[in-house]
Amino acid sequence: MPGRVGSGARLMQVDKVHHIREHLGHVGHDTGHDMEPFTHPARRIIGVCNARITRLLVFLLNAASLIATVVACLMAVWQYVEPDVAWRALASLGILMAASAVFVGLNEGFGPAIRG
Repeated sequence: MPGRVGSGARLMQVDKVHHIREHLGHVGHDTGHDMEPFTHPARRIIGVCNARITRLLVFLLNAASLIATVVACLMAVWQYVEPDVAWRALASLGILMAASAVFVGLNEGFGPAIRG
């Protein structure tokens, strides 16, 4: 009875798909049923440090660094400072942005996540 084994596995797959669709509430399917769309609350990331404040501070730091780097590069182009200053400013900007991205990633990665 090799046909029965295949049909049993297929039946289990159909049951799993039915269960998943029932759980998700037929998201994106126009079935004519008055079911609520998928409304599970999104994961809210807390972070080790407050994630909102951390992101804001990193954004402000990166924006200020970017402005300072642009000013240094413009001054180097118009020869108000040595060209070496522009390269050092660009290198510092790269290091600062990479370090801040790693910090935010680690903060949110190791912090607890809650639903709702």
